[in-house]
Amino acid sequence: MVFCINDEFIYWDSEPPYEWRIQGKFLPLFGRCKMKVFAYTISGKYASDEMDIIIFTSSYQYGKH
Repeated sequence: MVFCINDEFIYWDSEPPYEWRIQGKFLPLFGRCKMKVFAYTISGKYASDEMDIIIFTSSYQYGKH
């Protein structure tokens, strides 16, 4: 499962349960965002879904903390 925020790849999870702790990649996420998820099969087919969310977090994956 691929997780994207505002059309930017953020996280990949290949093991069920497919989860992601919402956080930014290089900067914290703040305000209105669009979250998209993509699920892929072994044969290469995929499905996606998206939703508008409002995020107020100070956590992020990379960079100076």
